[in-house]
Amino acid sequence: MTATKTRRPRIGVSACLLGETVRYDGGHKRSEAVLALEPEFELIPLCPEFTIGLGIPRPPLGLFATETGTRVRRLEDMRVDVTEDLREFGHMTAWKELDGYVLKARSPSCAPEDAPLLDADGETVGHSAGLFALAIREEDAEAPMISEEALADEEARQAFLEAVRRRAGRDRSLASLLQGGDD
Repeated sequence: MTATKTRRPRIGVSACLLGETVRYDGGHKRSEAVLALEPEFELIPLCPEFTIGLGIPRPPLGLFATETGTRVRRLEDMRVDVTEDLREFGHMTAWKELDGYVLKARSPSCAPEDAPLLDADGETVGHSAGLFALAIREEDAEAPMISEEALADEEARQAFLEAVRRRAGRDRSLASLLQGGDD
């Protein structure tokens, strides 16, 4: 029997929720509810806007509905478009060994579902997932994903955590099979 090293389930988390000062305004949105997951889960900080090279602080971005699809652009200068960079980083992130995601609500990059979708005049015309979250789902539609705000709902929280645990267990079982051992 081959022994496999067990690991805590890994959750990718918007870095600002962990207290890292990576937001566009140089601040953070530290969430005690997110940090409370740490004893059981390994929390992996993610900040797509910083990772693709946008500075801190930086001008705010918006999620825009256009004729060619959803785009992420600077609110004050819509000629600055970071859509493809965010999409590429989301696709790469989906291939990491992460069991789930807790992402910042209403973020044009990270929001799992509630980022304001704007028209060319900057008016809200609906809501959507942020582009980074959408790109992760393009690669891995089954990845458990929740916002820090939804995490406050006990039923949603428990459903998310159970999905993360199942996914982590499935991945460990698969690794054991591939190594020829049994857990």
